[in-house]
Amino acid sequence: MLHSRRLLHSALLFAVVSAGAARADQVVFGFEQPAFTVGNINGQQGWSKSGNYDAVVSNGAALGGDQSLRISSGITSGSFGDQTFTQHLATPAGESSIAGALDTFEASWSFKSATGGLQDGLFISVSADNGAGARMTWVGMGDDAVNGLNLGFYDWSLDGGFQYQQVATHLDYATWHSVDLTVSFLDGPGNDVVKLVLDGTTVATGTTWEDFYRFGPTSDGGGGGLSPVNSLLFRAGGAAAPATLDHGFYIDNVSLASQTPEPGTAALAVGALLVVGSLRRRKRA
Repeated sequence: MLHSRRLLHSALLFAVVSAGAARADQVVFGFEQPAFTVGNINGQQGWSKSGNYDAVVSNGAALGGDQSLRISSGITSGSFGDQTFTQHLATPAGESSIAGALDTFEASWSFKSATGGLQDGLFISVSADNGAGARMTWVGMGDDAVNGLNLGFYDWSLDGGFQYQQVATHLDYATWHSVDLTVSFLDGPGNDVVKLVLDGTTVATGTTWEDFYRFGPTSDGGGGGLSPVNSLLFRAGGAAAPATLDHGFYIDNVSLASQTPEPGTAALAVGALLVVGSLRRRKRA
């Protein structure tokens, strides 16, 4: 079984990163002056936040500069479109059925505790999104008394629905942590590849929420078809943690890009997913 897991992991990583890519569109944010000023992030350099959430440009801490985004779950809601979004890419990523979309979406950011200690109930999710709340991926940054500073990942499959992985716990409160997210969009259902890297180590390899939007229950927001991916959504949802207000996370060095891979990358990803299917069938048997 261990050998099979190693084969699975190697095949997926080979598919996603073995070939180069021609970058088409990229935006990078360091939250520094004069582009950004301390205060509400809404309207600064294409960022938006129309709800009353605790997301501001702060000079409290930064990674390689003086300012960063500070965000907490002191105020939350069940809504999506009024939450905190990055600037939108001019060229989206997605499957070929989406007009003008390229094959690959890449995003990265760094985060750090704003207090250096436990903030029980703190939680912010980060998703590759269409800029209106149609999330295609989900990475959760949390802090609680059981897991400490932690990171989680959700994907969705037709046979299992939403599937959660706790990918890191008890992260160091005193240091910055880097997250890298790579999404390879492949035409057809059930075959997109998502790779999540924390502090230089791959912690999850899964798929997007594509089949939720193809086949999921319309009562839960699914079944409406695929949307382009052109931004990151930093969402304060679930139970509010009022004690985290004016604290939470510092976020810095945010980047996102759409690109098209060199010929052969998609075929490699398909081959990797065939390996995944074979290993899963063998496990069931």
